[in-house]
Amino acid sequence: MKKSAYPFFVACMCVGTAQAATPPPFPVANQNPFIQIFGIPTVSPWLQAQDQTDVQMVVDITNNSMIISAGNESISIDGESYRSAVVIRHGLTPDLQIGAELAYISHRPGVMDNLIEGWHDALGFSNAERSKTPSNTLDYSYHVNGVQQIGFQSGNSGTADPRFFADYALINTPHEAFNLNVSLKLGTADAKELHGSGGHDLAFGVSYAENQWLKDWNMTTHAHGGLLLMGDGDVLADKQNSALFYGGSSITWLSGSAIDLKAQLDIHSAAYDSALAQLGHNAIQLTLGGTARFGKTLAVDIGVGENLFTDPTPDFLINLVFRKPL
Repeated sequence: MKKSAYPFFVACMCVGTAQAATPPPFPVANQNPFIQIFGIPTVSPWLQAQDQTDVQMVVDITNNSMIISAGNESISIDGESYRSAVVIRHGLTPDLQIGAELAYISHRPGVMDNLIEGWHDALGFSNAERSKTPSNTLDYSYHVNGVQQIGFQSGNSGTADPRFFADYALINTPHEAFNLNVSLKLGTADAKELHGSGGHDLAFGVSYAENQWLKDWNMTTHAHGGLLLMGDGDVLADKQNSALFYGGSSITWLSGSAIDLKAQLDIHSAAYDSALAQLGHNAIQLTLGGTARFGKTLAVDIGVGENLFTDPTPDFLINLVFRKPL
């Protein structure tokens, strides 16, 4: 990460948050560098109480290594991306919360290639795509007939598109939540460096959570889904779809001790009309991990994701969330 990114990161780490009684899902979205530019929402179904403000620091670290061709199209997604975001939620009324997400992103050559190749070997996963490129290099680029349409081979950093959202509760009890969700992502960031899409995106959805169905096993569940309307952007504009469907579900085991375990599945339909699987296929992302609590106030979520099912998702993902009461 560029030195200039550290003040933002350190400042965000010092911001406190309100910790919900029931751990929220992982706030993960697809971090494929050509897809993370869109406003696919992350959802926290347990709303903030009236006049309560929650602030989270979310860090996503992704590593990719693939060079693929299909027809006259080809794409290289080889490098690492670091995304740090402040997510603010405020309870405006007992049943209405509003919020914002402000993020900073860096695309770098990275340092984790050799570690991930060893991890894949240990688990029996293929490193066939990784063998096509030198370790710890950066090349995010898309070509048609061998001509680069967008991309870069040197690192860059900058602010990402901001996102604003509101959630209204139709059911709001300590044991069950059912909400209407709306979010707006503004296309203000640099699209050429894949910090944003260059277009405004509007999402409508619903979310549900409950902690009674599997209470005998100390488990809670959540599900969400919706439609993202994607404004005309500047990244592969002739290939970009105008809308996509998104959704997700998670299950959390409440251990009663310092660590709760989570498993989460997130999906979305194709963001582009492309023969390349990395752009034109539906995405399924599995994230495994948990919440570690330190004392009565600090909680840290740690999630690890792999592209076990589909090529549009990153080859390796680490999702970190820091929560602490004000």
